[in-house]
Amino acid sequence: ASGGRAALRDEERSLNDALTKAKDALMAHESQAARKRDEAVKARDEARRALGDFERTKTRAEAAQRQLRAIATDEERVAAERAELVEEEAALRAELETTEQMLAHLRSGEGDRKYSRHMLRDTIELRRKQTQLVETRAEYDDLKKQRSEDEAYASVEEIESAKAALDAEKEGLVKEAGELSGRRGQSEKTAEDHRAKLRDKRYKDIDARYREKHIELETTKMAIADLKLYHDQLDKALQDFHGKKIKEINKLVRDLWQTTYRGDDVDLIEIVSGEEATSSRANRSYNYQVLMRKAGGASMDMKGRCSAGQRVLASIVIRLALAQSFCLEGCGLLCLDEPTTNLDAANRQSLAQGLARIIADRSKQANFQLVVITHDEKFITTMRTELETTAKTSLPEFYWRVTRENHDGKYFSHISRCDMDTLSV
Repeated sequence: ASGGRAALRDEERSLNDALTKAKDALMAHESQAARKRDEAVKARDEARRALGDFERTKTRAEAAQRQLRAIATDEERVAAERAELVEEEAALRAELETTEQMLAHLRSGEGDRKYSRHMLRDTIELRRKQTQLVETRAEYDDLKKQRSEDEAYASVEEIESAKAALDAEKEGLVKEAGELSGRRGQSEKTAEDHRAKLRDKRYKDIDARYREKHIELETTKMAIADLKLYHDQLDKALQDFHGKKIKEINKLVRDLWQTTYRGDDVDLIEIVSGEEATSSRANRSYNYQVLMRKAGGASMDMKGRCSAGQRVLASIVIRLALAQSFCLEGCGLLCLDEPTTNLDAANRQSLAQGLARIIADRSKQANFQLVVITHDEKFITTMRTELETTAKTSLPEFYWRVTRENHDGKYFSHISRCDMDTLSV
């Protein structure tokens, strides 16, 4: 059953992933289709505007050509009319002179009424011709001015070149519009395929399921953030605790060393901790060193620079400090196995005196028990003598001696309880 639920959860997770991808793809295709649709509409509008500009430019070019041809025809007609007007002007001037002569003759009383009417008609016609001449000259000047303005237009070859460029641009826009239309169709087809997939029974109530999973995801993220905050605070507390304990242990080590060590070449020893370079935040580890400070204040690593006796004594002192720091209330049992190995006589005596002082200090602790395993009977005697001097007690009163005995060729260990007074000094 648990396997089936796990399989269902995996299938649900895969379906949710597929739905998310399908929705993302659908939204992307719809967005792309909308963008392509807008681009196609924009390209179509630009093509229409370019086509309209082309048609207007073409119309203006044709109108300019017609105007140029009309201007050329009007110029020839005006030149001919001007020549005729010049001739008519000369004739009118001649008639004017004749009319003036006739008027002079009439003023002098010569001529008859018939001749007078003829002369009046000729005079009226002369005035009309003069007015027509003025209007024709004004029209000629307007045509000349319009021709000078039309000369500012581009030549026919330039207009044809612009037309060819606009035709090429129009073809490019039409081609681009076709490509955009094809892309739009493909995007719409892809979107429809995704919609068809969403209508599959596997995606039934997919919105509600997606909402549930989304809530679960956000809740998990909030829980992770809370755990990270808790981890940071716990890590900070552990670092503070670690630093305080190192200081406390170093104080105990310094006191025990100065109490037990009788040499003058090492003033004190201390533990130095440093985080390893390869450790991570989630798996932090520390590298510990024991440094000794010689007379004069120089500190150096004890490893490889101290005698065997100093090394054994430092090990015992550090273990005593660790036991006193961490096991003062919970565990009062302290075991030492051959603590005097590699120690000279002076350091053996100082260690015995130090242990005696520790026993005296812990005498009020109900669960404190010191177990020493040694072959050095003098060490035990010295420790008992120091106890009598420091704590005013004759403890311990007895000890356990382990010997080997031979019975019928077989050796056995024999443990016997002995009185402390039987020890040889």
